[in-house]
Amino acid sequence: MNLFKIFFSLKITLILFIILSVSMGLATFIENDFGTETALSLVYKAKWFEILLFLLILNLSGIILIKKMWKKPSLLMIHISFIIIFVGGFITRYFGYEGTVHIREGEKTSATLSYDPYLRFLIKNGDKYKVIEEKFYVSALGGNSFKKEVHLGNNYLKIELIDFIPVVKREIVSDRKGHPVIKLKIKEKGSDYTDYFLKNGDYIRVGKITVLFNREPKKEGYYFRIFNRGDKFYAESNIPYIELNQNSGKKITKKGLSELKKGYLYGIGGVVLKPEVFISKGTIRFLKVEKPIREEKDLSALVFKIKTGRNEKKMYLLGRGISFKGFDERINIDTFEIIGSWGSKTVFLPFEIYLKDFIIERYPGSDKVSSYKSEVVILDNGNEVPYTIYMNNPLTYKGYKFFQSSYDKDEKGTVLSVNKDLGVIPTYLGYGILFLSLGIYIIKKIRVAF
Repeated sequence: MNLFKIFFSLKITLILFIILSVSMGLATFIENDFGTETALSLVYKAKWFEILLFLLILNLSGIILIKKMWKKPSLLMIHISFIIIFVGGFITRYFGYEGTVHIREGEKTSATLSYDPYLRFLIKNGDKYKVIEEKFYVSALGGNSFKKEVHLGNNYLKIELIDFIPVVKREIVSDRKGHPVIKLKIKEKGSDYTDYFLKNGDYIRVGKITVLFNREPKKEGYYFRIFNRGDKFYAESNIPYIELNQNSGKKITKKGLSELKKGYLYGIGGVVLKPEVFISKGTIRFLKVEKPIREEKDLSALVFKIKTGRNEKKMYLLGRGISFKGFDERINIDTFEIIGSWGSKTVFLPFEIYLKDFIIERYPGSDKVSSYKSEVVILDNGNEVPYTIYMNNPLTYKGYKFFQSSYDKDEKGTVLSVNKDLGVIPTYLGYGILFLSLGIYIIKKIRVAF
């Protein structure tokens, strides 16, 4: 009973609020020095912070009942306002969504890329499989932990995070005991080149094209397949592609089989591929790069130990955390096949967005951009809703809010930030009640004083 009275007291309320304030202050310094994801990992998205908010809600609710605050309306409103604000935070945490959507002119999509990063593992063993997916924020200060044990049939494996490399570099090296490996630079229209390292049997999806390496294509969809016969490498596709000699500028349209050549570019379905390294016996090596600050294009790596009853392997998952898709990695160990990834995931909207036109305006006589906007059409079960999105003029539809964020380098595509925050209404309501109740309380105190 004494513990009950102690917890539901204004002294505990004050202590909890001090802890909350100090935590948020520290999170600001952490974010400034170590990045947003570290602040999310250690504070805002941490379990202890969630428990702190829950204790505050519990404490304030108990005080309302014990102190019979309905007899003091202004104090009652202050306490209720904080409860509503914290409840709004919980709703945002569990039911809110934040991400980005990328659209090219004349195209439509319902796919968005989540802000939150996830760890995902698809584990196969014969005809059995299991999927593991969890939100995972990485702290640059350490303390990252992930451990799972998976049983499929009579076999099991353990997945354990053993290291985090803030900046990692990949390179292909010759290895007499190795397997075919290839490094490609690939880009879509309006974007920069991205490095892809593929091992025997790997495949990636870029735009509308599936790029396969020593793997048979599926019957549906467009593909660009690379394979080797000894030391020679070849390419083939089920649709025409362009082969461009960068030295001579000679361009040839091809379909079917051709030898893969260095110094050539291959264009197919709005995707450009540049083979850089391909060897029949090699391996991909991961190197730690010492840098004081990770730059925008740098990659990080989560290193996992995959262990079965008989064998053990390392798995490197590359990415950048929040708002970056990351790269799929596949390994085989005993009878298991594991496909892992670390980064944002694709989330589909319940409607489509069509980009009719992207418009950039510049200052007269200058190349400096003054403003830019996206003329879009919402496509929803036969309904068409046209709208122009620009700075300070977002689009709100079915609870989703779209803001103009950035655009492609060729100015033919747009990037919109999207969020759906069901907790914003109770949060704003809570702040409204708080300011109103504080105003009433202060006015009453002034009247009493005079």
